[in-house]
Amino acid sequence: MQKQTKLTSQDKAFVKEVSITGNATQAVKKVYGEEDDNYAGVKGHRLLSKDKIQKAIQSIADQIPDSQLVEVHLGGLTATSVLDIPDYSVRHKYLDSAYKLKGAYAPDKTLNVNINMEIDPVIKQKLDEALERYVNNG
Repeated sequence: MQKQTKLTSQDKAFVKEVSITGNATQAVKKVYGEEDDNYAGVKGHRLLSKDKIQKAIQSIADQIPDSQLVEVHLGGLTATSVLDIPDYSVRHKYLDSAYKLKGAYAPDKTLNVNINMEIDPVIKQKLDEALERYVNNG
């Protein structure tokens, strides 16, 4: 059995930001100062896959009474712009966040594939060097 490690201060900040916004990419950008959307998205996904992060987010969600969630949820479903026009993008965010917090979405399905192939030694060396640069600078 793997020992549960404690959350770092950045992990805690990430959990808080994800709980507020419901957006892991934006949380990574804010907490870790990352500017690249693609990298932030990958890092956010990776962080959300960690058990300790999931448990921390769920513990926050569990603290929200259903009655309060319903009240805020209903308010968000009637959101309007300053011109009193329905704001469907805001309404969608309220729905999405509520469903995420309560675990209403089906879990993501993953597929692991192993591919064995022969690579030219020169190309392999270049790939290895590129990967090393990415890891060291990423």
